[in-house]
Amino acid sequence: MPVICTGLNDTGADLGSGWAVWNGLVDRVRHFFLLKSTVSLHVLYALATVTVTVGRFGWRLRAREQALQGNGRVVFVALTLFGIWLMFAAGQVGGSISHR
Repeated sequence: MPVICTGLNDTGADLGSGWAVWNGLVDRVRHFFLLKSTVSLHVLYALATVTVTVGRFGWRLRAREQALQGNGRVVFVALTLFGIWLMFAAGQVGGSISHR
């Protein structure tokens, strides 16, 4: 949560008067699928990372040890690797925003 709030604050700092975090949140919602900026791409990668991670966690809680047996193991490992790739992509794009 601190990373999300500071990112929203940085995004909304130059968007006018008011609370920068709120301005950043409103800006991100309005421009969610507008892929003309690296911030939008970073947000999409980060949300995809969270979605895959929460999905894997829920699957593991629900299926317990059966999640790692048979074909489920291959899918679970594939989702894990995909989540790692998404996290790396979000970090790379996020780093390019703040470290030009």
